[in-house]
Amino acid sequence: MKRICVIGNSHIGALIGASHNATAKENFTNKGFILDFYANAGRGIQLIKVEDGALIGIRYASNTINNIYLKIYLKDYDLFLIYCDLHIPNYISRAKKELGSFSKQVIEETIRDRINALHSIRLFKEIKSATSAPVYIASKPVKPTAGKISKDEYIDGINVISKIIQPAIYVEPPLSVLNETFSGNTIFFKDSVNMVGRALSKDKHPKHDMDHMNENGGMELLLHFLDKVGK
Repeated sequence: MKRICVIGNSHIGALIGASHNATAKENFTNKGFILDFYANAGRGIQLIKVEDGALIGIRYASNTINNIYLKIYLKDYDLFLIYCDLHIPNYISRAKKELGSFSKQVIEETIRDRINALHSIRLFKEIKSATSAPVYIASKPVKPTAGKISKDEYIDGINVISKIIQPAIYVEPPLSVLNETFSGNTIFFKDSVNMVGRALSKDKHPKHDMDHMNENGGMELLLHFLDKVGK
C-alpha cells in the first residue's frame, strides 16, 4: 500500500468529502492507496512548515481526533500532494495578456516569480529538503468565473506551470470539471462544504461561493491525481 500525505488549505474539504464516500474508499484501497489529509483554512496555510523532518502547525488532520498542532513525520509517507494556492492554467493566459507590452523574457520571469512566491512552492521546497519522496502540486480549482480561453491557451498554461514547478509533478485541473470554455462547471461547485478551524463543517458555503469545489469535484480531482500516481 502507498501512503499519501495530502496538504493544503480549505480546498482540501472537497477531497476529504470525496474520500468519505464508501465506494471511493474501496476504490482507493483496491488501487493500493491510503490517503491522509492535513489542512489549515484561510491564512492558516502559512503556519504549516517543515521542522526536523516533520510537518508542524497543522490544525486539521483526517486520521486523528487529537488534531491540534500535530507533528506529521514525512518518513511515514510514500508521496505527497500539495493542494492550496497554485495558479490555474487560465491564469497564465491572463498574465501574458496583462504583461503583453513587455519582452518575452520579462513576461516569463514575472510569471515564474509570481508562482515561486506561493505557499505551494514554499511547502514543496521544505518537504523536498527532508525527503526524497515524490511531491505533486495541484492547481487550485478553476472557478466558473475564470473566463473563456481556448484549448491551445489552456494547454500552454499547463506547459508553463509544469516547467516552472519542476521537479515537482504538476496535477492540472481535470478536464471533467471544466466546461467548453475551460472554466469551472458550476455543478462541481454547488453545495460545497465549509472547513472551519480544526474540523470539516457540516455547513455549506454560501450559494454565491464559487471558489470551493464540492465533493463531486473533489472526487474528480482525486481520481485524476491517483491516475497520475499509478502511471
